[in-house]
Amino acid sequence: MQEVANKGILCQASEKGKIIINKCINKDLFINTLKMEKLLILVHGNMLAQYNKPFFNENVVTYGRGLIIEEVDRDFLEGAVFFNKRYTEYVTLLDKEEEMVDRIIKLYGSLRVYDLNQLSFLKKIEDKYATSNMKSIISNEAIKEAFTLFPQYKKELRTIKIKS
Repeated sequence: MQEVANKGILCQASEKGKIIINKCINKDLFINTLKMEKLLILVHGNMLAQYNKPFFNENVVTYGRGLIIEEVDRDFLEGAVFFNKRYTEYVTLLDKEEEMVDRIIKLYGSLRVYDLNQLSFLKKIEDKYATSNMKSIISNEAIKEAFTLFPQYKKELRTIKIKS
């Protein structure tokens, strides 16, 4: 696969997504565009809930496949890409961002995309804002609200890992 950076300037979420791709590859975890998007959204939501700071500037939207980041879909061929080689990283994460990425990958990196889509706090956002086949932009406030409940979902995570 060609280096995505050859396409020109990527959105901030895509650049940070390359860091997630590389970390997953380093841990021999399966990673494709959809899973990378879900992990980005998990980091984003937790950064909002814990630090009141977004992880990226692009909008999270509900559209067809659940929660997505349209710019990431565009940059990485609309979900069809499986990643098996490292990307050149053009951004550096802040320490707290790096810690959050590592924590999210540790907690969720081994889950399948289907399992990530079933996490109740992601479903809660999707169900609240999805409108048939229309695109709905999810505000950072709504994401923060859903992720503020994050600690209570550790039991849910253990249940999903047992089923997988």
